[in-house]
Amino acid sequence: MTHPYGFIRNTGGVDGDEVDVFLGPNESADKAYVVHTRNPQTMDYDEDKVMLGFDSCGEAVGAFLDNYSNKHFFQSVETVFFEDLKKKIKDISRTQDQSL
Repeated sequence: MTHPYGFIRNTGGVDGDEVDVFLGPNESADKAYVVHTRNPQTMDYDEDKVMLGFDSCGEAVGAFLDNYSNKHFFQSVETVFFEDLKKKIKDISRTQDQSL
């Protein structure tokens, strides 16, 4: 991994694990970026990765791609303001709960 990588405690991702997070260098960044990943063989949606501490969407996507050998893991990205991030993570967790 080229960036610190972990998870957000007490959350549930669609893969059944806690929501994954990459950490960038800017602790004062005012936005998060949620990367939607896909399975490169089937091209179906796989899971989400939260990118924190990045100054731009391009920087966050670049960091994501730096950590994967196949660019086809990337499906899309959305920008989320921090005040909306908690709700977004709850939505991700709710989606995981419905798939059980």
